[in-house]
Amino acid sequence: GLSLIKEALQRVTSTKQITLLTVAQKGVVPELAKSFHTIEAGWLTNDRAMLDIYHAADIFLMPSVAEAFGMMAMEAMACGKPVIACEGTSLPEVLKAPEGGMVVPAGDVAAFTEAIERLVASPHERREMGARARRIAETHYNKDTYVSRIIAVYEEVIAKRQPESRLDSILSEQRKTVGLRPSSAHGETATVAARDLPPPTRRFKGSRQHTFYTRLRQRPGMKLPAVLIVRPIAYLAWLLTSRS
Repeated sequence: GLSLIKEALQRVTSTKQITLLTVAQKGVVPELAKSFHTIEAGWLTNDRAMLDIYHAADIFLMPSVAEAFGMMAMEAMACGKPVIACEGTSLPEVLKAPEGGMVVPAGDVAAFTEAIERLVASPHERREMGARARRIAETHYNKDTYVSRIIAVYEEVIAKRQPESRLDSILSEQRKTVGLRPSSAHGETATVAARDLPPPTRRFKGSRQHTFYTRLRQRPGMKLPAVLIVRPIAYLAWLLTSRS
């Protein structure tokens, strides 16, 4: 969707000074440098740096035309930023549009430009939409909710297959292990030493499923989905294979 951003920004007529913040590949918007102050952060592997960029921004542009979920839109919402996205993907549902963001027809440059200019011209609407986006993120996309929903899916599938009693115990262990650990006073997840973990979890840490999860978690931008989605699945897969 980068071409849509370029065309839309070239049509913006606002007299307010606008700064573009970009991440990942540099040099992708050279034609906009004459009209906008541009800051290119490049590739980031530090979550704190990405968080700073979200907080520095006022509007998050996400004109993707192929999104199964839209992790960056959700991250921007969690930072209280309104998102401008396109129809035809999962994004309208993720944004709970028009509550947490604005949605325009895919490929509609005029509509995308109009959405940008509207939010640029209205700080009050921008802040109100950002506040709603934050509340949506807290309600629908927090870690506890994710884990609970994943467990519910497994429970439903296993129940339909009329599991043996041993699967009931496997699911019970999985629920305990995937549950949130106590948080520190600063809101960060508390670290638990391997020796303090229950024996099944210690064995899981040496499994190929855990190795896959760890490698995926280290990839840029994959830490959150790996923790929320991949780890519970990897752990259950390990339990099922190790006890079969």
